[in-house]
Amino acid sequence: MATAAAQRRWRSRDKSKTVQVRLTRAAAERLDTLAKRRGAAGRGQIIEALLLAEDLEQPDWLSHEAVRLARGYFRATGAQHLRLCDADGWLYHISRRL
Repeated sequence: MATAAAQRRWRSRDKSKTVQVRLTRAAAERLDTLAKRRGAAGRGQIIEALLLAEDLEQPDWLSHEAVRLARGYFRATGAQHLRLCDADGWLYHISRRL
């Protein structure tokens, strides 16, 4: 392991701002599947696209991930409706129905 000083020097030169994370096997498999399906260079590219929600070439996959996240919210809270406001002031309504 590098010293704290060496790590600080390396981070100051790291233009991509590399981040190291520990993933569960299921999370790593999901990222690998998404990367393969989208033809991404790797997990990092998928994580970046999800965090920034910017993919003009294949926007449909973002909506699928949004639905997956909303489903998780509904399961965790027991709610059936969700109202969200984004930074630009747009209001989104998401409802869960059979």
